[in-house]
Amino acid sequence: MKLSFLILIISIFSLANCTTYSDVLKHKIEIDTDKLTNSLSNECIEEDKNSEYSICIPEITLSNYKESCINVKSEKCQKFYNDIDKSKYYPICSKNPLYNEYLQIEIIKYIKRVLEIQCLIDENNELCPLALCDIQGGAFLSDPLSKNCRSKQCTDKLIEIYKDLNLDQYAALENLSTSNVKYSYNTLTSIKDSISYVNSNTCKNYTKLTIVQVVL
Repeated sequence: MKLSFLILIISIFSLANCTTYSDVLKHKIEIDTDKLTNSLSNECIEEDKNSEYSICIPEITLSNYKESCINVKSEKCQKFYNDIDKSKYYPICSKNPLYNEYLQIEIIKYIKRVLEIQCLIDENNELCPLALCDIQGGAFLSDPLSKNCRSKQCTDKLIEIYKDLNLDQYAALENLSTSNVKYSYNTLTSIKDSISYVNSNTCKNYTKLTIVQVVL
């Protein structure tokens, strides 16, 4: 049995393999799916499986990313992400304490940011290197953050996403009853390293070099 939230929660942590600049994202987070699924009623399982909002929490792949990202950016899904009260979308499952933890606003914000990274598109409407790496679970691409700098559009959008990541989101992840992660303060604040890098002259120089090569 797979739940839409579980599919996403498990898959989003593949982002840990796609940057060398943030200790936060290097943590291997394991979700105790048995503990969660065994606590759910049949009614909740059916609600989750048949929810019309499952399109807002997809497992993005190379074969479905175009359609999935259209859904992620849709008015319907944006309203879902931003609505503080998620119980109206999952009235049965939200009564389960373990499931309801995944409906917290900070958890949903984190999920939204990861999905936005997976949907990053460059000037040629191709997936950005970091998006490609994340979708593939960290495979087949070395130093994706530097490669991401070669596109101004990829870089600018990533900066916006990184700025919206905050300590409250990581604290919410840490407090999930079904996860094993524990963060130190230094680890939590190391996300700033990634933000600093994409704002750095090193990253900007990659972008300028690429632009010059295109012009030539």
